[in-house]
Amino acid sequence: MFPNDLWQTMCEIAPLRRYFVAPDYDQALTLLRRHLNFRLLQFTNENPVNHWRIPPGWILDEAAIYRDGKCLYDASRHPNQVIALSLPFQGTVTREVLREHLHYDHRHDDWIPFHFRQMYRPWDRTWGFCVPKTFYDSLAPGEYEVRIRTKEYDGTLKVAEAVLPGRREETIVFVAHLDHPAAANDDLAGVMAGVRLMQLLAAKPRRFTYRLVVVQEILGSEYYLNQLALSGDRDRLLLGLFLEMLGSRTPHCLQRSFQGDTAMDWAMEAALREAGEEFRAVPFRESVGNDEANWEAHGVPMPQLSRYPYPEYHSDRDDMSIIDPDRIEASAQIALRAMEKLEELFWVRKLFRGSYCASHPEYNLYIDPGQAAFADVPKEEIIRLRRLMDLIPIVMNQWQAGELLARKLGLSATLVIDYLRQWVDKGLLEIL
Repeated sequence: MFPNDLWQTMCEIAPLRRYFVAPDYDQALTLLRRHLNFRLLQFTNENPVNHWRIPPGWILDEAAIYRDGKCLYDASRHPNQVIALSLPFQGTVTREVLREHLHYDHRHDDWIPFHFRQMYRPWDRTWGFCVPKTFYDSLAPGEYEVRIRTKEYDGTLKVAEAVLPGRREETIVFVAHLDHPAAANDDLAGVMAGVRLMQLLAAKPRRFTYRLVVVQEILGSEYYLNQLALSGDRDRLLLGLFLEMLGSRTPHCLQRSFQGDTAMDWAMEAALREAGEEFRAVPFRESVGNDEANWEAHGVPMPQLSRYPYPEYHSDRDDMSIIDPDRIEASAQIALRAMEKLEELFWVRKLFRGSYCASHPEYNLYIDPGQAAFADVPKEEIIRLRRLMDLIPIVMNQWQAGELLARKLGLSATLVIDYLRQWVDKGLLEIL
């Protein structure tokens, strides 16, 4: 069962105006720290990363549309009613000019969409509203008074990191984004699933270290990953999992990593099948796109677990009314089972550079398939085991799981692990 205290925290965070840099975003981080010992990393534009710019802190004081002294549209009900990082504006405009600054949801006439582009392009901003299409269509010819009052300040981009140490420093990282003002499923539900998963892992013996990173979508990941590269901490990251939109009453979607067949891909799919729930598995970036591309660009394989698509995506209807705490709990439990599978695998990595003379009598690790010229006809098992011998110097610069190599080669896990142990005994491989 999803804990009541986590549900209460989620209910408190959901309505907050969680722009990338905003007092409400800071408040959301404070509320999350009730449950995990998050460390905050703060970034500024003094050290920009790959031309990504951190937007200013932004507070909306007033936004409304008037005609003949009557307020036609009070944009104080929901954060989506004003485009994120709108410039301030006060003046009288024609209907035609006003409509150039109005955006509506093309899926539903009475919904209000989420306009987020300016958070990623703070150098190219304008003023504007998001409105129901019914409002847009109802505007009569004539003049309208527009008022948008805002405050801006130099703030910091805050990324939160919680760590569960294991016996080894090799780390599995979970990522979710906390931004999107007043949205519950996208991706507050993913954050809460991550917090719950860390709580569940805290009660288990752990070989790996686990890390939950809570970011502003894309931007937070890029700044965080750049910091990891500078500190050398990136090399500890073995695998990742992005947690997204896990509270809606929709089936799971497993979006595979770029490689598509990593240990995390295998473990998550196996855990989903064991759970007996409906789910679909799709290639990389063929579901909803998020920070997994940033992490993959830094060499961290990252499948994504989500419940996308759901009808209320990027609209004002993404609120706590569509969230089922049992769905969040189920997602966390499935991810936990996947981690248990990863913990059970036989992980090895090579201790030498290049390739090794496996036939040298000091090692005697050579798998001889014979020679066709001499009419040798090796057994299929010998051919496949020889492939394993050839793969060891190539793929084991990084940690590899013997059981998964066995699956790829069509060999028994016992045979593969026994052969890998011979390399371990000769001091050529190490076990994680």
